[in-house]
Amino acid sequence: MAWLGLYHPLQEWGETLIAIAVRVRCKPLCKKLVSRLPKDQRTRGCGCALIIAAKQGDENLVRFLVQEGNANVNLVARGFTTALCEACVIGALNIVKYLVEEAQANVDVRTECDNYISALAAACHSDSASRLELVKYLLEEAGAVVDPPLVSGLANSTLGIASSIGPLDLVKYLVEKGNADVNLQLEGWRCSHGTALADAVIRRRLEIIKYLVTEVHADVNQQLRFGHTNTALTTAVETGSRDIVQLLVEEGNANINLQSTCGGDRNFGSTLEYAIAYSSLIELFFKSVMLSSGSSANLLIPESHFRITSGSPKTYSMTHESGMNLTTRFCENCGSLLYKTGDREGFEGAVIVLAGTLDNTEDFEKAKPEAEFFVKHRVGWWPGLGFATQLKEFE
Repeated sequence: MAWLGLYHPLQEWGETLIAIAVRVRCKPLCKKLVSRLPKDQRTRGCGCALIIAAKQGDENLVRFLVQEGNANVNLVARGFTTALCEACVIGALNIVKYLVEEAQANVDVRTECDNYISALAAACHSDSASRLELVKYLLEEAGAVVDPPLVSGLANSTLGIASSIGPLDLVKYLVEKGNADVNLQLEGWRCSHGTALADAVIRRRLEIIKYLVTEVHADVNQQLRFGHTNTALTTAVETGSRDIVQLLVEEGNANINLQSTCGGDRNFGSTLEYAIAYSSLIELFFKSVMLSSGSSANLLIPESHFRITSGSPKTYSMTHESGMNLTTRFCENCGSLLYKTGDREGFEGAVIVLAGTLDNTEDFEKAKPEAEFFVKHRVGWWPGLGFATQLKEFE
């Protein structure tokens, strides 16, 4: 019992003396402590030490702790990591293979709190050159689960981590070979973004965003249940990236008027309202989404023939590139665009209504366009309206 008192006390941070010896890389002391500790009491103490040895990439010490120390290879430290996870993070494929094939370590550990800890997620979190090789081994040979319901661990989901910090080939492998769910929504307060797409957006990873949106058709309008943004588009607005906003709207058909129904901690309703709340980004949002869109049909209606029957629209004013002061009005509840007004000649005394905003569609048949403006910015695949006057600017 005297020896047990010396060699198996738990410190405040949960480490044994054996683990401390490993941490300071004193192998002789570690081996001496293990030899003096009764065999039936080595499992946990050596398990803590094993996690540290794996993190250090010391294969010989890992083997010693498993074989001589009877270490618990599936011990969870600090609630979120195992020896296998630590080996994956540093890219130590030799240790990973030993732990899986000889020490029988589990690649997915389920804790008493019903949380999952995934070695595959840890491998995706690695910045090692062997990251893709590790992921392939865990999936194809070790039977790792791609989409476990992770709540705790070094990473949230394999695809989410890969989308945040991994290369495109890793993301493609997980989706195309591993069948990762591109719309997997993570649960729990630790999930800061929620989906792989939102993770890629917050890191401004345009190449990966384009792949997720245009090639594997991730749900751009998926509502995020956790975190501080409600959709991938609101996340893009927060980053201030015009390129990402345009990609999500023009290629992903993101709905700028989608009313949030989920539990983000800064819920402003629609993306439009969210953009208004971030005054430093609103001009970017209006220019990239509402003014420079590929195509829109607008009706010019005299103010005397137009009125708001209820509610008080919110407004946003800016100077258009033509020099005209343009004021946009949108619904105070859902954020839907209602109409615009401008102070330039030809627009004074009139309201500009986007076709499709009004309920009465019969009048649209009478509203045949007379002119197309800003044709200098027109996309190449649109030939233009043959019957309408073609104007490079507001002329």
